[in-house]
Amino acid sequence: MTTTIIGYPRIGRHLEVKHAVESYCQQTITAAELSHVAAQTRQQNWQTQAQAGIDWLPVNDFSFEDQLLDTAVLFNLIPQRFRQLHRSPLDTYFAMARGTQTATGVLPPLKMATWFNTPYGYFIPELEDHTDIQLVGTKPFDEFKEATQLGYHARPTIIGPYTLLKFSLVTGTKQKSDYVVNLVKAYTQLFRWFKQLGAKWIQLDEPALVLAPTKNDLSLFNNIYTKLLPQKDHLKVLLQTAYGDVREAYSQLIQLNFDGLGLDFIDGHQTESCIQNQGFPDDKILFAGIVNGRNVWRTNYQTTIDLLHRLPVKQIVLSSSCSLLHLPVSLKNETALPEHVRPYLAFAEEKLTDLVAIDDLLVGRNPDLLAANQRLFNRSRRAENMRVTARLHALTDADYHRQPERSERQRLQQQAFPLPTLPTTTIGSFPQTAADQQRKLAFKHGKLTKAQFQSAIHKRLQECLTEQTRLGLDVLVTGEYDRDNMISYFDHQLSGFLFTERAWIQTFGTYCAQPPIIWGDIAWTHPITVAETVAAQQLTDRPVKGVLTGPLTLINWAYPREDVPLRVSATQIALALQDEAHALETNGIHVIQIDEPAFRSGLPLRENDWHTDYLDWASAAIRLVASHLQPTTRFHIHMCYDQYTDILDVLDQLDADALSLSAKDPALLDALSNAHFKTPVGLGMFDTARFKLPSKDTLIAKLQTNVRRLGPEHVWVNPDCGLKTLPEQGALTSLAWMVAAAKQVRDTI
Repeated sequence: MTTTIIGYPRIGRHLEVKHAVESYCQQTITAAELSHVAAQTRQQNWQTQAQAGIDWLPVNDFSFEDQLLDTAVLFNLIPQRFRQLHRSPLDTYFAMARGTQTATGVLPPLKMATWFNTPYGYFIPELEDHTDIQLVGTKPFDEFKEATQLGYHARPTIIGPYTLLKFSLVTGTKQKSDYVVNLVKAYTQLFRWFKQLGAKWIQLDEPALVLAPTKNDLSLFNNIYTKLLPQKDHLKVLLQTAYGDVREAYSQLIQLNFDGLGLDFIDGHQTESCIQNQGFPDDKILFAGIVNGRNVWRTNYQTTIDLLHRLPVKQIVLSSSCSLLHLPVSLKNETALPEHVRPYLAFAEEKLTDLVAIDDLLVGRNPDLLAANQRLFNRSRRAENMRVTARLHALTDADYHRQPERSERQRLQQQAFPLPTLPTTTIGSFPQTAADQQRKLAFKHGKLTKAQFQSAIHKRLQECLTEQTRLGLDVLVTGEYDRDNMISYFDHQLSGFLFTERAWIQTFGTYCAQPPIIWGDIAWTHPITVAETVAAQQLTDRPVKGVLTGPLTLINWAYPREDVPLRVSATQIALALQDEAHALETNGIHVIQIDEPAFRSGLPLRENDWHTDYLDWASAAIRLVASHLQPTTRFHIHMCYDQYTDILDVLDQLDADALSLSAKDPALLDALSNAHFKTPVGLGMFDTARFKLPSKDTLIAKLQTNVRRLGPEHVWVNPDCGLKTLPEQGALTSLAWMVAAAKQVRDTI
């Protein structure tokens, strides 16, 4: 069979592209130098794939920032506010991705959203009434010529018109269907150029088809492709999907004049049944996504071969389930992973060898590969924790429900630790100065001793507590000066996680992260936040919050195990955090908050699956963290930067004593009021992501509206997220005005 992939990581084996883009945007290298780094990275990617034995290479999967943004720019979807900058195409592109300084102020970048249910973020294209859709760029053609001139069997790839439309924001009065005619013309021109360049195939990525398309969606898709496919002439079109199955669209896809269909057999839970029940046309090629492009584990060869043998399909190309951009580049970059662990892992480069090995085995080559692979899946990982297993088995329904009821708890909490009406607090972190960052780096690199670092942190803690007291906040925080980020601070101190040296992935733009790998059973082994929080509490007579990263965020921002259900690992983390919460409470901390910014990112793509496949056990895990706390301890949950109006019933059932939410969604307050939401809520008083100094009058008006709609007993007063990235003076001024607003509104109640 033939082997291929949908796409490959584009940040560079050692983050070369990331660093080059950032250097260009800081004006320390030229556009030519940036282009040289990009070409080197593309050529290294193609060489890696070819040397691994991949037969057919995708091109135009490379991007400086984001492939959807590339497609929008290619077809002239450039909002007028960026067009009127009159900059070069490259600088306009970066302005759209990063924002820019203009004579009248800062022009923010395009908004971002989560790419399906992955950690990756994409830039949302905009369709204005006067958007003139046409083919204006040459990037995909240049990269195709570059690959073919180097002798590679190349297939151009680009985001398809349906996904481009579905993921775009219409900012004017038109409907998305109004753009179809011009979009088809632009893609037709794309087809013609590639035919002139000698391309035999083109890959159109249409992953939006896995998002449970409605009849109107399918009508839009059909309207596009019944116009576009007759224009392909002798160019063959691969319709590529990913991240799930296309059960609603499958019958339509096999009837349309596509030459190949790329289907996901990893996250596509009904992909095989669609083929078995409805068949697959003999005149089309199935591009079977049988190697997981989203997780770092080796493929089970026997299971995959059995699947392929079951398929009633004549022509198959072996492929990845999605682009490999969600994976680190190569396991070869890692030197510190335990030797018994390495055989289980497969980053992007190792996924290529999995594909080639399966191809070999299907034709009877290298049978020893199968035996070695089976030994891997048949033996124990030696990562079991019997204490954790025993705790899981001992859990009963009562362990997931805190007693007494919330209303009674709140009465007891107010008696034990009284707070005023409209209590004020902040989320967790305080602004981090350049000196704070330098101190962390110095400690990390051994230039500061542990004692020196802790002494400096304690001094910053004292300053933070003094500042919060001066501001008049009712519930204080530590400032989190010793934490690198909310994930690594916790997972590095829990057993069961693995960590890498250079296993970076692109999360949005050129921002990269190193997700931990869940290797074994997860357990709490020692206090994590107790010393810091208790030290803060000893400096004040006001309550100090203990702040923990929640179980769903820790698991959704990690590579999970494939040998146990996700809910099992989440429950293990919840038990570990329960231990940490108990340790805080035992040491005199009576307000405990868990941060769950990634709670929603674990939702299945189809709403019908939300509860059974995620929300039921995810909610239980959060409740488990707090279920054994004393009634007098306040349990807070913080979530930010997402939409929550469609899961308010779930949030209310988390049984928190208070819930802080970002107030970016203008419909949220009405939804909370209409739902008669019972949990007290702190709606973000000011935005910490796109920070702009709020006015005191604006804060007062906002708080008055919250009180009027929800009732004063149901309102907390806080920013919408941590303050770590904000300018110090701006953050302190905003907090001062927020506290003043709370006092003024409080006096009117």
